[in-house]
Amino acid sequence: MRTHALRISDSPANLKRFLAGLGEDVVVLSHVDADGLCAATIFKRFLDRAGVPYRHVWPDKGENAYSPGTLKRLRDLRPSALVVLDLGVMEEEIVPGVPALFIDHHRPYGRPAGALVVSSYGEDPTPPTTYVTYDALAGISSGLEDLAWLCAVGTTGDVGTGFVFEHKECATRQFRRKDVVDAEVLVNSAKRASAYDVGTAADLLAGAKTLDDLVRRDSPAVAALGRYRSEVNSEVRRCRHEGPHFLWRVAVIPFKSRCDIQGLIVEPWRRRLGKYFVIAANFGYIEGKVAYVIRTQLDTSVIDFMESLKPPGYAGHVVFGHDRAGSGIVDRELWEALAERMGFKDK
Repeated sequence: MRTHALRISDSPANLKRFLAGLGEDVVVLSHVDADGLCAATIFKRFLDRAGVPYRHVWPDKGENAYSPGTLKRLRDLRPSALVVLDLGVMEEEIVPGVPALFIDHHRPYGRPAGALVVSSYGEDPTPPTTYVTYDALAGISSGLEDLAWLCAVGTTGDVGTGFVFEHKECATRQFRRKDVVDAEVLVNSAKRASAYDVGTAADLLAGAKTLDDLVRRDSPAVAALGRYRSEVNSEVRRCRHEGPHFLWRVAVIPFKSRCDIQGLIVEPWRRRLGKYFVIAANFGYIEGKVAYVIRTQLDTSVIDFMESLKPPGYAGHVVFGHDRAGSGIVDRELWEALAERMGFKDK
C-alpha cells in the first residue's frame, strides 16, 4: 500500500481493524461520476468476497454527502458502518456515532470525530479515489488483480489515460486505451445526462466481469448510456460557443443546460486562458441554482479563491475539489453575491 498524504491518511493497520468490524449493515456512499462509481464497485467486490452485506447509495441530483436530504436518508438507514467514497471530507459526522471510513482525494474541510480517512490530497499528481481505493485494499488483501480494469476506468475519469498507463496498479497491456476511455465516457454519461440515471451505470459496473462488458454494443445498459452520451455531446455542441466574460483574473462562461456539462465546457477554455480562473456556470441544471466548475493554471488555489468570496456570515462551503479544479452547486442568490464579490456587479 502506498502511503497517501501522511498528515491525514490512516495506516493500513487501522484500515484492517475497521474492515474487521463492519457489522451486518454496511452502507457504501459514493460520488456519481466514473471515479466514485468505480471506487464503489471495487469496494463492493471486496465486501462480496469477504461475505459482508452492504447497500450502495449516492446523493440525489444536486446534492452531496452533507446535503440535508442525504443526511436524513443515511441516518434513516441506520448503518452498522459507513464507507464514503469521493465525496469530500468535512468535520461533520454524516451518521453520528457510526464508524466511518472516508477514501478521497479532495481538499478536506476537517475530519469527523473517530473517522478513518485515507486521502491522496497533497500528492502531485493527485491520484483519484478509485486509484486510492484499489491501492489501499490491495495493500491489505491479495487477489484483487482482476479488478485492475475498474481502477483504470475510474482513474481515467479524473486524470486521463496518461496517469493510468504509467501505473501498473491500475492498467496492464491487456487494456486498450480506446476501450478504457469509451467505458469512462459511458459511465460518466449517466450523471451528466438530464435524466441523472446513475442506477444504470452503477448496475452495469456491478454486473461487469471485464472491461469488455462495459463496451459491448449488444448490452441494453450500454445502449442506454450511449443515448445519454449522445444527449451530452449535443448539449456540449450547443453551449460551447458561449464566450467568457472577463474581469480581473476571472473568466466566467454562463450558459443554460439541463445536463451536467460544466466540466466539459470549462476545460477547453482553461487550456486557452492560462492566466485566469476559468468558471463555467450552468444556470439551467437545477431551477433556482447555479452549478459551476472552476479550473485554473494559476498557482493560486481555486478553493482558496472561491472560499474568499463568501459573503459575510455565510458559514457553509461554496466549493469542493482540488487546488486546480473545484465545483459547487449554490442558490442563485448566493451565486450573485459571489459574482458581485468577483467584481461582476454591473454585468
